[in-house]
Amino acid sequence: MSRPSRRARLRWTVLLGLLASAAVATEAAGSRAHTARTTDLDAPPPPTAEAAPSTDRAADAPLDLPAGFIGPALPRDITGGAPAATLTDAALFAWRDFLALNWPAAAGARGKARVDAPLDGGALGDDAGGLPATRVWSTFKARVETYPGQGDPFAPGAADYGAQAPPRYIYGPDAGDDPAHPGRITPCDRTADRLAVPWHNLDEPNHNNLRAGLSPEAPFPGQQVLLETKINPVGYRYVAERGWYGARSIRKAYRRTGDFIRRERRAPEPGSTDDQGRAYVVFPDQSMMLKAGWRRLGAQDDPARFLIERVRYYEPRGDGVCYRDSDPAGVGGDQAGGGNARDHWGLLAFHITHKTPSAPYFIWATFEHVDALVRNRPAGSPVETLETPAGGRTRPVERVYTPALEVVAAATKDSEQHVRVRGSDPAPAGQALYFIQEARHGVPGVERVAVEARLFETPAEIRAVNRAVQARLAAAYPASPLSHYRLVSVQWVPVDKPVPGRPYTDGAVDPAVYYAANVVLEPQPVHQAFSGQFIAGFTLASDFLHQDLIFLNPRPNPGKPVFLNTFYQGRGYLAGGCMGCHGSRQAYGTDWSFTLYRGRVMAPETKP
Repeated sequence: MSRPSRRARLRWTVLLGLLASAAVATEAAGSRAHTARTTDLDAPPPPTAEAAPSTDRAADAPLDLPAGFIGPALPRDITGGAPAATLTDAALFAWRDFLALNWPAAAGARGKARVDAPLDGGALGDDAGGLPATRVWSTFKARVETYPGQGDPFAPGAADYGAQAPPRYIYGPDAGDDPAHPGRITPCDRTADRLAVPWHNLDEPNHNNLRAGLSPEAPFPGQQVLLETKINPVGYRYVAERGWYGARSIRKAYRRTGDFIRRERRAPEPGSTDDQGRAYVVFPDQSMMLKAGWRRLGAQDDPARFLIERVRYYEPRGDGVCYRDSDPAGVGGDQAGGGNARDHWGLLAFHITHKTPSAPYFIWATFEHVDALVRNRPAGSPVETLETPAGGRTRPVERVYTPALEVVAAATKDSEQHVRVRGSDPAPAGQALYFIQEARHGVPGVERVAVEARLFETPAEIRAVNRAVQARLAAAYPASPLSHYRLVSVQWVPVDKPVPGRPYTDGAVDPAVYYAANVVLEPQPVHQAFSGQFIAGFTLASDFLHQDLIFLNPRPNPGKPVFLNTFYQGRGYLAGGCMGCHGSRQAYGTDWSFTLYRGRVMAPETKP
């Protein structure tokens, strides 16, 4: 696609500005006129936010957002139901989720918004040092809060299973080095904590060894992108009240559930049981799980463009780990939480999964910061803008990575996927995202693979929604960093791959929707174009059942020899992207959740 002329871009800027300004007064005034109360998932969305376009629009057609589109109430479902929705409908729903999740949080009420505050208002308190308010999603339970390494996730006798308790991160008894408090990780400098425990517990390194060239190389963890997983109060209560965080075994329940799903080719109804009264694993309506990727900001980053909050991260020490707490406002002094005054960590990537009445398979949306994907040369220049995508609809994999990678799919049930490298020289050091490809399962090791583009261009319908929402945000809330984030893809219905073992190119949805992925959270080519199931850790994938490790295959296998990973209304699907990856957990009975399947978090994960 050719780049628009300067005059065309100017016309777009003026047009978007006029469209946005028409709604700014209503938007901003409405957001500041809320009464002093809180809202959660039980509250209905504002009436003005109900309308959504019924049909997709042309790539460059301006999109009108309804007044009140930006609000603190999480939408309960896509207007008209997910199965009947268009890509535009789904994109609007995803943005409403993103905005409501990033509303200032109510004090002392986890998972609830302070609706009397505007989107860009509120403060953390006396120890905040002027930082923006904590966001609603920040207060969701961390992975280790829901699945502690030992004991219960709540204090004895705690009301509501401790859903409103302040954060505490307790790992397995062998994880910490404080004999008086087994499982509690100590600070790296052993100074007393001067600030509250951060809401963001980054105890997962990027599973693809992703680094950000724009981050400083020191101190630890250098250029690593660190991750966290969160669950909302609805999902947390479901796990806690059943003891499925580790107090009671879930093995029989998920096997029973998986057998039902693959036999009936649909999920059990929430709260249902088998003929012997034994429960199935089905998260309730309005359950949400989140995955976020963060990186330390560097000298070339503008902190005003990023969502910044205090985070806790871990580094190796001896045979164990210690933690450091960032202190971006510098209010705790140089020793606060481990000597990290003025340490800015910015949100780089964000996955949202949201179960709704019409989408029992969850709605999957993924966002990135607009500066996530940059080139090595010219230094730090953006790969794509909202007005001008980076290339064609689908790019050959060898054009996406440096050095060039080649992926050979497992075309039949008896073949294996292969990843090859054209040349052995790593990418030069620069500012682009890059990952360290480890040599395993026949994949050659490469010290540095630069991510030069995304494999599948963001669809035009999503770009149109991004432009409209960003223009509205920039006009109504110019101080908010949220206008510097973009929706990359969204999956709202299961989609089948027509030909197993071959790339999805033409079908019911755009390939970027079928293969919904995030260059930060899923940078490698196997993950950018995932379908079926992983067959060698997270290194290789296949559309087919295991041929060697037959005992790992679920029985019955309704798609044999194809691995069907998603089931809905009596039909099995060979799904791809986020839905397909987590769909393998539906097929095995844990209702799309890897964290429920894995259970207790015994220790923070770190990489050198």
